[in-house]
Amino acid sequence: MADGCSPGVEYADEDQLEVDGRIIFFGREDAGAWMTLVPFRAFCLFRKDQSCRSRLPPLPRNTCRVYDASMTQRQWSGHVFIGMSVDGMIARADDSLDWLTGDASAGEANNPDVSGFTEFMASVDHLVMGRSTYDVVQGMGEWFYGDTPVLVLSTTLETDDPRIRIVRSLGEATALLDDDGARNVYVDGGRTVRTFLAAGLIRTITLTRVPVLIGEGKPLFGELPADVRLQLDDVRALMGGAVQTRYTVL
Repeated sequence: MADGCSPGVEYADEDQLEVDGRIIFFGREDAGAWMTLVPFRAFCLFRKDQSCRSRLPPLPRNTCRVYDASMTQRQWSGHVFIGMSVDGMIARADDSLDWLTGDASAGEANNPDVSGFTEFMASVDHLVMGRSTYDVVQGMGEWFYGDTPVLVLSTTLETDDPRIRIVRSLGEATALLDDDGARNVYVDGGRTVRTFLAAGLIRTITLTRVPVLIGEGKPLFGELPADVRLQLDDVRALMGGAVQTRYTVL
């Protein structure tokens, strides 16, 4: 976090500073466009604005400029729809989902029509997932997303899979979604969901809790730069004991 705005000082691309409810971005012009990966949420909460952008006009080298977050409205929002154990895990440590996909206790949570997943997929126009989620889906032998454009957020993945586009950073992902004219974006995978949450890019969260405790595994939620307030929109019980809750991020 930068502690001031001093022309003539070369700041890192991700430096930022809050001043009277505004955000100062520091950066260097590179290839005609300056984009940055920053944790926006603390600033968005201060502005009471959930639509911050991470794609901004070019900045001359070694200078800084003040932008008001409310001036940069994003046209799309992120949406989470995910199954988890009662103790908050979305996968075992080895990425196994046997407790969810191969266990009768999951009941209707495994039925995409009854659980609402089919309807949810019909409502989204893009999907962003992380590398681990992509690898797990690949191992299932079935592609669940039809012709929905899929972005995989990974710094290391190399593949010629024609069904996906690889993005190397949050900034690259948001820029591509902006350019595509996205409106409703499905965000999947623990790390990816946390990244989008921290950036203030999630609008709704639907959690289906399966009645099982797995003890150890990969949690959905983790550290955030600020509290994320939620509004409870719906709760319903599915046959088999799963409980589904839907929230709007305030």
